[in-house]
Amino acid sequence: MTRKTQKLTQGHYHCRECGALFKSSIRDVSQQKCSVCGYPPTGKTRQQGPIGNLQRVNPEAPESGEPTLDDDSHHGRRRITRGKRKVNGNRKLRFVAAGFLFAMLAMLVVRLVVYTFDSGGEAESDAKKKEFERQEFLAKAEEKKKRLFVAGSVASCEQVMLSFLNDPSSAGKAQYVYRGPRLSGVMERYYQAHPSISVKRNNIRIDHGDLLDVSGETVIGTLCKNKIGEQFEVIFIDDGKQWKIDWESFVRYDTRPWLLFPSGHDGDEGVFRLYMRVRDIGEDYARDEFDVVFYKPNIYTKHEFDGVASTSVRVPVDSPSGKWIQKMLQSEDADEGVAKDAAGFTLGDRDPYRYHRVRVRLRLRKEEGEETQLELLEILDNHWYGVKIEAAEDAEAAARTSGSERAE
Repeated sequence: MTRKTQKLTQGHYHCRECGALFKSSIRDVSQQKCSVCGYPPTGKTRQQGPIGNLQRVNPEAPESGEPTLDDDSHHGRRRITRGKRKVNGNRKLRFVAAGFLFAMLAMLVVRLVVYTFDSGGEAESDAKKKEFERQEFLAKAEEKKKRLFVAGSVASCEQVMLSFLNDPSSAGKAQYVYRGPRLSGVMERYYQAHPSISVKRNNIRIDHGDLLDVSGETVIGTLCKNKIGEQFEVIFIDDGKQWKIDWESFVRYDTRPWLLFPSGHDGDEGVFRLYMRVRDIGEDYARDEFDVVFYKPNIYTKHEFDGVASTSVRVPVDSPSGKWIQKMLQSEDADEGVAKDAAGFTLGDRDPYRYHRVRVRLRLRKEEGEETQLELLEILDNHWYGVKIEAAEDAEAAARTSGSERAE
C-alpha cells in the first residue's frame, strides 16, 4: 500500500526571544513574527535560516498544551529548559530581595531600640545635671546669705568683745558671757590665777567670721586681731537678746591648771581643752594601739606654735577613745581645701599640722619609783566649744555604742 504524502502549510514554532510557542504558516524566517512579542522567533538581532533556528514540532500536536518535539529538535528542549531556569532565577531573586528587606527591617528595629534607650539615658543624665546645678545654686545662695548675716553682725560682736575685755572684774565680764551667771564662780577662780590682759590687747577688730552649724543655737565663729598683731578666736552665741561670748572656748578652759596637773596626786582627774597628736600611726595599728601626746593651746598666737608635749599615752584602737581617734584621722585624710573644724569654722593654717582639737578627761597615774603617767579616760569632744554641736554628738554616740557593744 502506498502512503500518500501530505504537504504541510502550517506549523508550531518556538520563539527564542520570549519563549512562547505559536502557530504560523510555513514561510521564510525573515517573514516570521512571534504572535506574542512581535519579534522574529530567532531574536531581535539574530536572523538565521528557517531550519536552523525555527523549531518545528509535530503538526498533529494540539494547539494548546505542551509541544511534542521531534528527535532532532534538541534546540527546542534547550530553550524550554532555559525558560524553567529563568523562572527559578526569578524565585531566587525574590528570596534574596525578601532577605535583604528583612535584614534592613531588623536593623531599623535595633536602631530604634538603641535610640530609645539612649534617649532615656540622656534624659536621665540631663535630669541629674539639672538637679546638680539646682543644688549648687541653692548652696551658693545659702552661703551668700550666711556671709551677709555675719557681715551685719560684726559691729555688734566687736562691741561686745571690747566691753568684755575692758571690764576689770570677773563679775562684770560675766554679763557679756553666754550663760554668764552659771560660770561666774568659775570665772572668778580663773581670773585670780590669771591676771587681766594688757590694755594693748583690748583694741581689736574682727578679720573673719563664719556662721557655724550648731544645733539649736545661732553661733558665729570669728578670728580677731589686736593692736600688737596677735590673733585669737572668739565664738559668739545669740541668746535671743544680744551676742554673748563663749568664754570656755575663748580661754580654752580646763578644770585644773594644765601646767600643775602632773604634780598632783595619783588618781587625780581633770577635763582639758588640748591639742592631740597621734604618733607612729603605722606602728600603732600593728600593735592595736595608738600612741598620742597632748599640748596646751595658747589663747593668743602670733608666730608658730611652740607647745611642749605631754608624756605619751597609749590608747587601744578598739576602745571608745580609739574609735574617736580613727574618725578624726579619717576626716584628716579626707580633708581637702581650706581646713574647717567640726562646726564649720574656718581654721586655715592656725592649727599645727596633724594636731587635733579635743576636750578630754585625763587621769594621773603615779606609782612609787616609776615615771608619772597619764591615762586617757574619755574623749568628750573634737572641738573646744562650750556648747554641744551635732558633729561631736554623733561621733560621741558612735563611740559609746561601739563600747557598749564590745562590753556585751
